[in-house]
Amino acid sequence: MPSHYGLPLTIDMHERSRMQESARRRRLLDGVWEADLVETMSQYVAPEQMAAWGRPDLTKNVFRSVVSQLSILYDREPIIEHDDPVAAERMRELCRGAGVWTQGPQLQRLVIGQREALRRVSWEDGALLVRLVPVDTVEASSSPNTPSVPHTVIEYRHRELDGQKILTRDVLSVEGGVGVYRIESGDGKRDLTSMFLGSDYSGEAYPYRRDDGSPVLPYVMTHALDSGALFDSYQGKELVEGSLKVSVLWTFWSHIVFDCSHPQRYGVNARPAGLAADARSDEHATFIATDPASLLLMEASNPDAPVTLGQFAPGGDPVAVGQAISHYSATLAMDFDMTPADIQRSHGDARSGYAIHIVNEGKRRAQVKYEPQFARADVELLEVIAALHNTYSGDAPLPESGYSVRYQGLPLSVDERRTRINEFKMLFEIELASKVQLLAELEGITEDQARARLGQIRRDRVEFGTI
Repeated sequence: MPSHYGLPLTIDMHERSRMQESARRRRLLDGVWEADLVETMSQYVAPEQMAAWGRPDLTKNVFRSVVSQLSILYDREPIIEHDDPVAAERMRELCRGAGVWTQGPQLQRLVIGQREALRRVSWEDGALLVRLVPVDTVEASSSPNTPSVPHTVIEYRHRELDGQKILTRDVLSVEGGVGVYRIESGDGKRDLTSMFLGSDYSGEAYPYRRDDGSPVLPYVMTHALDSGALFDSYQGKELVEGSLKVSVLWTFWSHIVFDCSHPQRYGVNARPAGLAADARSDEHATFIATDPASLLLMEASNPDAPVTLGQFAPGGDPVAVGQAISHYSATLAMDFDMTPADIQRSHGDARSGYAIHIVNEGKRRAQVKYEPQFARADVELLEVIAALHNTYSGDAPLPESGYSVRYQGLPLSVDERRTRINEFKMLFEIELASKVQLLAELEGITEDQARARLGQIRRDRVEFGTI
C-alpha cells in the first residue's frame, strides 16, 4: 500500500499530496503513527529537548477516539428491503456470507477518518467477495455531471511475479460505456494483464456487466459527507494536526511528572558524595542516581569556602498542565462533525482528563448526518452484487435495482428510554404523540413496523389476557 511503501513517481504532486494525507490518517487509525508523532515533535522542540523528554507518548489518540465513537451505523446489521421479500432475504444471505456488514464498522472508520473509502466487489471460486479499499491506495476520476461518482479507479497493490513482490496497479473504467480492466506495473509503463489474468479483459471481454449488457464498475465509493467532489481528503485536518499536537503535549506532561514535579535542589561549592564513573562516557565523567525520596549526601568542593544548599520550586504542575491539555483536546473534537453539546467531560469522571466522551445524542445526530451518503453507497453496492451474482453464480437471478437499506440506530440506554417514555406521556395527554411514535423511537424501527407490532400486542392481549 502507498502508506507502506514509496508512491510511484508518475503520480502528480496533487494526487501524491492527497494520498499522503489519507495515508497519515490511516496510520493514526491503525495505531502505527509513532513516526508521525516524532516528526510533529521535531517541529515544536529542539533535538536536545526531545532527548530529555524520552519516548513519545502514544497512549492517547484523539483522532482515533473521536472517529471510532462516531462509527456506529453498523453496530447492528442494517436491514435490506425490497418489494420482493424473497429477493431481499437472498441478498441478506449473500451479504452475510461475504461479511459485508461485519466489515461495516471499519468501513465507517475509514470513511469518517479519510472522508472516503471504497469497496471492491468480485466473484471468485463461486463466492462473493467484498474488500475494503482505503483511498490512500487509489487514484480515481469522474464525470463533471456526477463529480462524486467515479467512472475510473486505479488501485495500487502488491503482487508476486517470478518470486518477487512488485508494485502493480489495477485499472478499471466504465467511462463512456466502455469497460476497461487492466493490470499494469506500478508506474503504468507495462501491461501485465495477461501475466496475472491470462487474457485481455477490456472492451467486449470486460467481465462486470448488468443484465442489459452495460458495464458496471466493481468499486463502490462511500463519502462521509456530500462535498460535490470525488475526494474531500483535507476536511477535518484540524483534528488530525491537533491530535498529533496533543500527543506532543502529553509527552511534555509525562516529562513534567517524571522530571519536574518535585523541587529542584542546588548546591554552591557542594557536590554529591559517592560519585561513580560513567562507563558510557570518558573516564572523568561521573553520575549519581537521585530520586525525590532519596537522601543525597553532599560534600564541599573547596574546604576553604562556605557551602550553600537550597531548592527551587517544582518546574511544572502536572494537574494544571493536564487540565489545560484536556480542555484543548475537547475543543478540537468540537470542530469535527460535532457541537459542544455532544462532548461530555466532567471532573471526577473516569472519562475526564485524557478521554473525550461523545454523548449518545451527539452520536445519533452524527448518524443522521452520515446516513444519506452511506445508504446511497450501500444500495449501489447491492446493485453491483446483484449484477455479479447474476453473471457468475448460476442461480436464479436477483433484481438489480429496487433495494433500500435501513440502519437500526444506536439503542437507547435505560435512562434514555425512561426519559423518552415520560416525555411521550406528557405529549400523549395533550394528543401530540401516539404509541406508534413511542414504540418506533424506543425500538429503532419504522412507524409501520411499530403499528404492526402494536396490532399483534393488542391481539395477544385479547387472546392471552394481561399479566
